[in-house]
Amino acid sequence: MKHLLTKNINTICAHLVHVFSKTKLIHKPLYMMVEPTNFCNLHCPLCPTGNGSLNVPRGYMDISCYEKLITDTASHLRTILLWGFGEPFLHPEIRRMFSYANKRGIVTKTSTNGQCFGNKNDCMELVKSGIDQIRISLDGLSDDTLQIYRKGASLEQIIKGLENIVNAKKKLGTNKPFILLQFIVMKHNEHEKHLLKDFAL
Repeated sequence: MKHLLTKNINTICAHLVHVFSKTKLIHKPLYMMVEPTNFCNLHCPLCPTGNGSLNVPRGYMDISCYEKLITDTASHLRTILLWGFGEPFLHPEIRRMFSYANKRGIVTKTSTNGQCFGNKNDCMELVKSGIDQIRISLDGLSDDTLQIYRKGASLEQIIKGLENIVNAKKKLGTNKPFILLQFIVMKHNEHEKHLLKDFAL
């Protein structure tokens, strides 16, 4: 794999810095977090995007800027996390972003509210992009509970999306992306946490 040797050397240097508690770094970053967009389709009350308190311009990351960033860091970067204060799948080029990093040997991960996977063809392209991990926010196993915090979310939409992604993985014969269900336990949803294991299975 291209850049594998330099990635390994960089990782070893990072480990040495940690082991010997050095304050002067001798390595380049192993991980990078990139926010594709700060638009969102939900209105979560504690999120500055969802509650409208994010006092910065809204927009989408320029794809040419992103590709240059990946090209410049591919020799040492291990993992890229593609999310922030917005819903990543609202970016029109998000699958291209996954693919561009993946083809350069960078592990790609994202986090989503799970509302954007209703189109089977889009889900097929998503799996083809080679993304390694998708974390889906699932803070309730009924609409009444889910929507207390994830305002505007639909459990049915999440379930349909999960089915579309899993079916695309089966058709393409791949185990990627790994799907991680995130259930943040809060007072209003703790009565449903025991249902999560059966739901996931």
